[in-house]
Amino acid sequence: MIALLFECGSETPQETGSELEMESSPYSGTLVFQSDRESGWDIYRIEADGSGLVRLTEDPAADRNPAWSPDGELIAFSSERSGRGDIYVMDAEGGNVRQVTDHPAYEGAPRFTPDGGAIVFEGERDGRAEIYEVDLDGGSVRRITSSITRKLGPSYSPDGSELAFMEKTPIRWQISVREKVSGSKRRVTSGGGACRPAWSPDGSLLAHVSTRETDKADIWFRQMSGAREGSVWRVPTRPNAHNYDPSFSSDGLMLAMASTIVRGDREQWDIFVMDINGRGLLRLTGDEGNERFPDFKPYFKPNLKPNLKQ
Repeated sequence: MIALLFECGSETPQETGSELEMESSPYSGTLVFQSDRESGWDIYRIEADGSGLVRLTEDPAADRNPAWSPDGELIAFSSERSGRGDIYVMDAEGGNVRQVTDHPAYEGAPRFTPDGGAIVFEGERDGRAEIYEVDLDGGSVRRITSSITRKLGPSYSPDGSELAFMEKTPIRWQISVREKVSGSKRRVTSGGGACRPAWSPDGSLLAHVSTRETDKADIWFRQMSGAREGSVWRVPTRPNAHNYDPSFSSDGLMLAMASTIVRGDREQWDIFVMDINGRGLLRLTGDEGNERFPDFKPYFKPNLKPNLKQ
């Protein structure tokens, strides 16, 4: 089975207690994420100011990798309820859970296509990690990629013309982008390891996790269009932590992430939100469990409109 908590970095950096003092944020919106705060992994919903925590799934099996549908009505997730990893959907309140795929091999990391009619996911049904797509009604499964390299973490561009995913090179994981019509593929990262691609709502930026400067995993942006296409820069986040799982708000002004907290010999992951320049950082979770893979609900609108700075 593919390891769920894939890491680009190495050892967890140490941090001081002063770094945990976060300022309040004026932002609003709704996110889903996975947490093991109660026992095993389940799906939760929370407001971007840290209020309104709701547990959406409560099953003995592990429920992971939540992702909103484009209309905000459904949540896709992976679950081991069938005894292995399969793709499921539920409504926004956690009801009407329905299994979408049924295969003995691992399947996970679901994301809706931009039109909401299908789900793209990673899977091992052909013996190695590839990217697949299935109609929301549970129809036939289509393999999107096919090569000798392992591929994980698919993410469609907002217009559906390109698919980003992380791909295992001989040395490290990197991010590749595949054009839907032609099937051509190009590598868009280099240097240190890179993983967890996430598009901005207008398709101009590709957020990802990278260790290109140090062994510490940070959130980076790559310009995907315009005069500065190909430019890459780091988002200033928490300087002494691993920062993972980026997710844009639907207007592109905010970013959610999972970040490590270290106290003594114990490490945990919590969810943070901030503007896309790394300002207004707010910690949303702080219990004894781990929280990963935040995903902003579509139509999120913050009250403050920051300007992107490089």
